[in-house]
Amino acid sequence: MWKVIIVDDEVLVRRGLASTIPWAQYGMQVAGDFSNGMKALEAMELLRPDVVITDIRMPQMDGLTLLKELRKQYPETIPVILSCHNDFEYAKEAISLGAVDYLVKTTMDDQEVDRTLSKVQAKLAERKSVDELLRQIEQSKRLERQAELRMILAGGENVGAKEPSVAVKEAHRTENECFLLLAARPWAPAHTQPLYTNCLRLEERFPEETELFCTLDAEPYMVVLLWFPSALSALEVQHKVQIWSGRLLQLFGCRREELFIGAAPPFSSISQAKPAFEQAKRGQEAYFYDEGVKTFYMIEGSAALQEASGVLFTGEDKQLWVEALVRNAVPEARALFEQLTKRWRPGVSSAAVKEMASSMIGMIRFARHKHQPSLPATAVQELQQMGKLSQVKQLVSSELAVWEQEAEGSSGLNSLRPEIQKALAYIQQHLHDEVKMSDVADHVHLSRSHFSALFKQAVGKTFLEYMMEQKMEWTKEQLKHTHKKIYEIASEIGFSDYKYFTRCFKEYSGMTPKDWREQHVHKSEYAVLPIREEQAL
Repeated sequence: MWKVIIVDDEVLVRRGLASTIPWAQYGMQVAGDFSNGMKALEAMELLRPDVVITDIRMPQMDGLTLLKELRKQYPETIPVILSCHNDFEYAKEAISLGAVDYLVKTTMDDQEVDRTLSKVQAKLAERKSVDELLRQIEQSKRLERQAELRMILAGGENVGAKEPSVAVKEAHRTENECFLLLAARPWAPAHTQPLYTNCLRLEERFPEETELFCTLDAEPYMVVLLWFPSALSALEVQHKVQIWSGRLLQLFGCRREELFIGAAPPFSSISQAKPAFEQAKRGQEAYFYDEGVKTFYMIEGSAALQEASGVLFTGEDKQLWVEALVRNAVPEARALFEQLTKRWRPGVSSAAVKEMASSMIGMIRFARHKHQPSLPATAVQELQQMGKLSQVKQLVSSELAVWEQEAEGSSGLNSLRPEIQKALAYIQQHLHDEVKMSDVADHVHLSRSHFSALFKQAVGKTFLEYMMEQKMEWTKEQLKHTHKKIYEIASEIGFSDYKYFTRCFKEYSGMTPKDWREQHVHKSEYAVLPIREEQAL
């Protein structure tokens, strides 16, 4: 049904027209009525009517002004003038503004209304035919674009001799342009069948000539080729891959583990699309990359999107790991290390693996130094740039080996009472919670007073001093090695009062968190950090 709105400052006229004319007979329905042109114009974006029947003389915005705005903003809308004035000048100006007819309220009858609405019907049918022709032309262009991209990916003849004309308009070409290619492969056969349909849907949603899509005949892949006027940095590539990965997942309506998405590094000529496609396919088969929070990206390789299955490092795992370390149980810690790292298998997110490795190293250093020092920027960069599981495992193993040497040659830590060792592990595990001394005392089965005395004797600090030290050291690590906002860090470490958190940090470090971050963090250090999903989108 074609949508009609009626604009007239007389409510009886609006209601009369809406109720007395057999709109359905003309394939039309009244979608709304308004008392002046201003209100009608405000509703245009929401209602998108096909026909506007408007009076001329109205407050705020008259009918002729409304027609001028419609012609400017909504040229496809068909206007009809309705007035009490049988004035040639009004009619002349209305027709010049695109009105198909001019109805006079005082003289119009059923025959005149029928004649006018029949004219409108003819215009709408003509517009529909033009729209259908344009749709067919656009569909033909899309098929041509898809066929040309398939030819490029298949390594067709003369691909390198001439850049494909449909890829990017000549007016858009730039000297420093680059391309980015993504390949998506559904895991389940059920999602493979609608590949072609989904490709057409992408064409409809993103019809820009800087974005090309196609499916392959011989392989179950959907390919997305993107053009950019200038070169992209590694972080910008992560951003773009994250956005398009999300779009593809939404398009297929499947879970992350059901759709593998690989992306090749940027390239400068569309003739390089075929080797880039091969790289993207290898990226789908691999599972360990430098990445953002959700999307993989490896400088020397490809990008892939895959969800980690389950939680790698549970709270119980952390408790066992910390307790083995603080008790200097060398064989137990080594066996636990081997057990835990067996979870680093194909299909597990590299971000989750690296986060787990970072936590394990932090706990090793906690056991060695009794506080959690910030990892140096070089260590963070080394971890983030590792592209193989064996490299990450070797890094953690090296840290563990240093701890083993110290544990085997140390008598001081071995002399700690089991209750204190267990308490330190409990504190480490619940550092982000509001832990009270009575909670820890209950955990190690000691009275509050007895635990307080033993703790200060063993650690050299009161319980509150030690807790504050651990929270502030963790805060420093977050300030130095993440992009988190300071209030987010405060909330994560258990401070609900931001001003109190700032005061505590200043008392501990001698400066505010903001000043400490500016003094200890260099811009170059931020470059190694992964993009957060909420920052990228």
